[in-house]
Amino acid sequence: MRLVRPLIVSLAALLLGAAVILYACHADSVIRTGVVIHASPSAVWQVLTSTADYPEWNPMIKRLSGDLREGNVIELDLGMVLHPTVLAVKTARELRWKGHVGFAGVFDGEHSFTLDAEGG
Repeated sequence: MRLVRPLIVSLAALLLGAAVILYACHADSVIRTGVVIHASPSAVWQVLTSTADYPEWNPMIKRLSGDLREGNVIELDLGMVLHPTVLAVKTARELRWKGHVGFAGVFDGEHSFTLDAEGG
């Protein structure tokens, strides 16, 4: 029994250390991509806000459901189900949400769509 407590303390310290390292490695990572779509921002917005149609144009998303309103939690199925919070909904300009896997702050993901008219 005397070995159990030190083992638990050591395991807890190891897990905390791993969490700190994961946080430090991922805290400021950003991936940006862009694409030119030959359509108006309002036409793209109609597709972007039709949550039931996401699997038709985004092969990574099996299902997206919920109201796209700021502060709402939506359900996103990528093979594992996530529950991100909608951060911004600016008609024909921006849609943004943030979610996490496991503990918040370690594997967070903020996903955004920003629409600009060509040349804008």
